[in-house]
Amino acid sequence: MERTSLYRALALLERNNWIKLKSGRDNRSRCASISSLGRRALDRAQPDWAHTQSAIVEKFGRDRWAHFVAEMQRLSQYAAELEPGMVREAK
Repeated sequence: MERTSLYRALALLERNNWIKLKSGRDNRSRCASISSLGRRALDRAQPDWAHTQSAIVEKFGRDRWAHFVAEMQRLSQYAAELEPGMVREAK
């Protein structure tokens, strides 16, 4: 994700009190953590998200979806190797 887009997204989450931002290890980094309000919003959204994702997987096809996910993980790994510390594995 491009840095400016990330900052805009984080600012919106912070403005809604869904995350808390604090200084990182140095002047170039910040640390974000989910707030209790953010956790509640995430918990409320999760069933709809799970339903939507299931519908997409079914439409796309399970085998094709599994291949897509594997390719995205490989891409993430390659990006991490190019820019150590910039890309973290998604969970």
